[in-house]
Parts: sequence; structure tokens; C-alpha cells
Amino acid sequence: MKRLIFLSLLIVIIQNSYGQKKINLSFYQNTDVFEINKNYFLTGNNESSKKYNFNRISIAVNTKIKKLNHEIEFVIPNFSSKIKLPMEYTIIQSPYYKSSFMSYEFRYKIGKEIYKFTESLTFKVSTGINPYYSKIENDTINLDNLNFAPKNIKTLGISINVVPELNYVLSDKWILKFNIPLKLYDFRKSKLYIDDPALQARQRTRIDQKHIFFEKTYTFQFGIGYSINKNK
Repeated sequence: MKRLIFLSLLIVIIQNSYGQKKINLSFYQNTDVFEINKNYFLTGNNESSKKYNFNRISIAVNTKIKKLNHEIEFVIPNFSSKIKLPMEYTIIQSPYYKSSFMSYEFRYKIGKEIYKFTESLTFKVSTGINPYYSKIENDTINLDNLNFAPKNIKTLGISINVVPELNYVLSDKWILKFNIPLKLYDFRKSKLYIDDPALQARQRTRIDQKHIFFEKTYTFQFGIGYSINKNK
């Protein structure tokens, strides 16, 4: 929350420096579609399935500087037993482990209005940068088993997006938004810790680094924006 307040104030200062008139606060509901690969630890079988997530919420601050729209979007952090951050996962399925998930992310994007259908309906294209962090924790719930799965997987990444956007102005204060952030490139670095006493300490940690282009994960954002400036 402190970071959100600081960045909001920073945008206001920049906006006033350029003599702009509007600062918008937006709220997004994110619908995500991505793939999960399940590894069944006891049998060694693998299974892939689509994951649909509807309850990821984000808050954004938007302003316009020299005909370009700037937006900083903060996704509400996830601490739960359900995966919410949209990317491809491989998770362990075992009766001896209970998994929990944690994720943080934000997005900065800059864009320009491309086409105006009517005075109210416009089409905009933005490019964005999306840093993120996630952690999968596998907690042992049966200490008598002889199976060992990854204890935790920490992932730090950054993706480059292109974002087509439709905006519909309801009034001087309110605007409806529909966005589709598409992944062009994703740099991802994961640290895997394996809780296996048969391994030496240095062998229990593994680093994996990936460069991913056009990952098949999709997000559909439905939002509403509100101008926090006084009418002049």
C-alpha cells in the first residue's frame, strides 16, 4: 500500500509538471487461462490441464503525458492453496504433501490511441513490462513416507507484453475498459529446493533459467476507471 501511494503521488507530480488534467484510478477483474502440468509423485505419471481463474483483482493508476497514456498496475498479492499467477506450471501431486502458493506482480505500460470509433468508444495499443515473483511450497503432512518431492520452487521473472485495449467513456468521471495483455517474451528464473536427506546440501538446490516466446497463457481484463481530478 505504501508503494501504491508513493507511485500515485509520483504520477500526480509528473502530470502537473506537464500541465495535464486527468489522473484515473482503475480497478480490473482478471480472467486467466493457462496450463498446469501435474506430476503424480507415486506413479510417475504426468497430466496436463487448462486452468481458469476468475478472481485475480488489480488496481491501476493512469495518466496522459504528451499524447501517451501511462499506467502502473498492481495485482493484489496471492496467498492461498490455489494458483493465480498466469503462467505454465509443473506441480507435484502426492498424498504426502499439501501445496500452497504465493505471488506478487505489477505491470507498467505505455500506449497510444489508435482509432476512435465514436466520441465514446476508442481503440488503444500499449506495450508493457510485467515483473513477477511466485513461490510454490510443498508442506509434508506424513513424516513416515519415503518419498521426497520439491520442498519449494521460487520463480522470479519479467515479461514483455503488447496490450490491445478498448475504452468506453461513460461520463467525465467514469470509463469502462477491456484489455488483453499478450505475452511476447518472458525471462524466467526458478530456484528449486529438494527436501531429500540422501543428497548433499549443495545438491538439494537447482537453478533453472528460461527464455519463453509467445507463451500460451491468456488474460482478459474487465475494468472500470474513475477520474480523481476535480472538474474544471
